[in-house]
Amino acid sequence: MNILFVIKSISFADHISIAHLSAIAKQQGHSTFLCILDQDDLDSIALSRKSDITCTHYSVTDPIKKTALYQYCLEYNYINKDYNGDMTNCDKKSILNCFSKKDKKIRYNIFLLGPVASKVPFPLNKVTIWLIKHAPSNLFFEKIHDWHLSYMYKNKIFKIKK
Repeated sequence: MNILFVIKSISFADHISIAHLSAIAKQQGHSTFLCILDQDDLDSIALSRKSDITCTHYSVTDPIKKTALYQYCLEYNYINKDYNGDMTNCDKKSILNCFSKKDKKIRYNIFLLGPVASKVPFPLNKVTIWLIKHAPSNLFFEKIHDWHLSYMYKNKIFKIKK
């Protein structure tokens, strides 16, 4: 059995409870999967490491039509009026114009390398965080992202037998 934690925002109390729940799940032989939504993503990488989450996934904020976020973005001109709002951009650089180009690059790099940064050992996690903050997004990061999540899903989450 797999346990999915979907997190919208993290307080200090959440750090403790997620780490505790993850430990209980692991003691009972369950995999844990953490999906990060709209928060300080770099801090959530540390939380995932501390909680020993089996697999962490990040997405780029993509306002969906008929939601409060979509209406808010329209009202403040963070998206174009003709934006389709169908979640086709949650794995691409942000379409929100409230972020600078640098912020968009960092958020996209978190999507690509965040799952890896939460699993690789020290000091590689520090190198990965540096790459997230400073390196341009590229095809190599995309390949690492795809390979890592494919490996985690097949070998840690769903444990597909060959």
